[in-house]
Formats: sequence, C-alpha cells, structure tokens
Amino acid sequence: MKYVIIDSNAIIHRAFHALPPFTAPDGSPTGAVYGFTSILLRILKELKPDYIAAAFDTAAPTFRHAAYEKYKAQRERAPDELYEQFPKTKEVLRAFAIPVLEKEGLLKAVKIASIFARDSANIVKWKIDPSADGGKILLNMTF
Repeated sequence: MKYVIIDSNAIIHRAFHALPPFTAPDGSPTGAVYGFTSILLRILKELKPDYIAAAFDTAAPTFRHAAYEKYKAQRERAPDELYEQFPKTKEVLRAFAIPVLEKEGLLKAVKIASIFARDSANIVKWKIDPSADGGKILLNMTF
C-alpha cells in the first residue's frame, strides 16, 4: 500500500513564488492554486496512492511559540495574495475527496509523523515536500 501526505503549506508557498501572478476572472489570485493542483495531479498519476491526505499548519500558536516567545518574530508576513489562495486550495482538495489535516496548535510535521509512525512497516509512505533534499518534490519515507 502507498500512503501520500502532502506538505500543503510548502507547496502552496513554492507555487506562489515560482509562477506568474495568475488571476481568476474576478481578479482574485490563483497562481498558487494552479501550481498546487498541477503537483497534485502529478502525484495522483505517477504515484497512484492508495491513501492520500494534505497537511496544513494553522495560524494558531503552537508549542514552539509557548517555548520561545520570539519564535518566527523576525519572519516577514507573506503577501495577502498568498493567504487568499489557501481556502481555494482546500476547495480543490475537497473536490478530489482528499482529507485535509489541520489542527490548531499542532504543527503539520507532528501530524505527518504521527500518521507515519502508527502504520505497518510494510507500507510505502511518501511525504510530498518541495523543501526536502534540495527541492526534490517526492521524498520516499519507506519504513
């Protein structure tokens, strides 16, 4: 069996910065949604997963904020045009009946690790993360 978990925040951010500023007829930004959807279609076609889910971080503080009050304090806020595309990306996932994993206060990395840790050692697992291994999109997480 093949499990795929998408690091959605990372792919949306990467698509937003990599593609031209596409817009819908109403003028709303769609470049990151287009890029995310292109990668999603590639995943479905090439990996043919038995199970797939998309993990998201939320804006709520996590344990890291509690442990270190200056966590991400120096990080610049991303453009609103990026944030506007997160709900649209989740609409795409719903259209494909792909579960969205997000829980306030819990990092997506923890969600991904908890799913991978509780499954059988015979399952091939993939974490889709464009920041892994120098930009490789597919990171085989076989255990």
